[in-house]
Amino acid sequence: MDKNKNIMNLYKSIEMKGLKTKVVEVVSNHTGIKILSIKNNWFSNGQFPEDHQDFLIKTLQNAHVIQNEYINNIKVNL
Repeated sequence: MDKNKNIMNLYKSIEMKGLKTKVVEVVSNHTGIKILSIKNNWFSNGQFPEDHQDFLIKTLQNAHVIQNEYINNIKVNL
């Protein structure tokens, strides 16, 4: 799987409210690119600049860790 598809799959599989927005904010802060530009130009067409792909993958993987820990914490506390 190429990195663009990997990024889109990771992004689409985030279900926790507000976490996608937070990911885009982190990427914006790291790259210096405006949030709307990232949403409208990167995530809308699934094409990501090569020099930012590794950071995007790492950030999205971290978002999944956060999401999974949150879900597991809910299950433990029920």
